[in-house]
Amino acid sequence: LTENGVLAYMAYVDEKLVEEEERAKKYLDGETDGKSKGKGTLSAG
Repeated sequence: LTENGVLAYMAYVDEKLVEEEERAKKYLDGETDGKSKGKGTLSAG
């Protein structure tokens, strides 16, 4: 019973980590694109 509880919890945690990775990529990719373009322009100039 304890082992199954731990396995279920680990599956839940893994699912949440995947969700957070996707959320982070969504926000960070959007911000990084804008910032990198600006930085690239400043570096080139």
